[in-house]
Amino acid sequence: MSGALAGLSFRDLEYVAAVAHHLHFGRAAEACGVSQPALSAQILKLERYLGFALFERMSTGTRLTEDGVEFARRAVDLVAAARDLLAMPCANKSAGTCRLGAIPTLGPFLFAHAIRPIRAAFPGLRLLFTEARTAELVRMLREGALDAILVCTPPIEAAFEQHELFTEPLLLMHQSEMPPTWPPLRELLLTLDDEHCLRSQVLLACGISPGRLERHAAGLNLLHQMVAAGEGVSLVPALAAARLGDAGGMVAFSPPGPEPIARDVLLLARRSHPRRSLIAELADVFRKLNLPLQRNPTWPRNFGQGDELCRGGA
Repeated sequence: MSGALAGLSFRDLEYVAAVAHHLHFGRAAEACGVSQPALSAQILKLERYLGFALFERMSTGTRLTEDGVEFARRAVDLVAAARDLLAMPCANKSAGTCRLGAIPTLGPFLFAHAIRPIRAAFPGLRLLFTEARTAELVRMLREGALDAILVCTPPIEAAFEQHELFTEPLLLMHQSEMPPTWPPLRELLLTLDDEHCLRSQVLLACGISPGRLERHAAGLNLLHQMVAAGEGVSLVPALAAARLGDAGGMVAFSPPGPEPIARDVLLLARRSHPRRSLIAELADVFRKLNLPLQRNPTWPRNFGQGDELCRGGA
């Protein structure tokens, strides 16, 4: 097929990968930074070139065709490989860009300690930070949109290399006037909303079966305010507790019970990444940070790779 690749561009593959992920042409166009008509026209052009449909467009939504499933899978792999290839000229650790993602219950609190040491170790490296839930970070890492991600409940994927960084304790956050009791009553427990993995971790630690709780928050800052107002108690990561503070003496943090509770913090990267050595050195910088974690080597690693309740959240 002489000149067959003339009808294909990596931008086309990015469009296919985006629609396959969102199953919605409008959201895919927004993610790619183009108009929906432009994206739809380009995919239709590609389908005509290929001779088969990639997507079935229905009134109720969009779905991949049988041929489209395999094509989209290969498109995702090729886009990630192309992004890695373009990163090769910046293989010098003192130059280039590193795109680092983190979950919302970790990133804002860890980066405050990490930015200066990272810049000291890699003075020419430009850091770009992204905050998202675990599932979204994993997708972006898989597709090459991120170089590495910081998570606490990693997926089991052979394509990812895992660097264990540290174990972060979870502390009981309660009103200062309220003596902490363990485990907390279900009606007093405050959690993040359903899409946060920390919610699953808290329910598991408290021995409360998964289910809808009437009171929850979208983020740790609101959860902190709810506790200060006397609405209940919750478990929060130690780094967040150190940053949130006591709200003018209204909030206190205590060990959650006789058995410490903690979660593992890990850095994930693609094994195919051309700058694997940089990622490994970056992991060492995180390990050497002087973090307010109240370290105790005997504390169990309660929330690691085997915790099914925590998968897919943040």
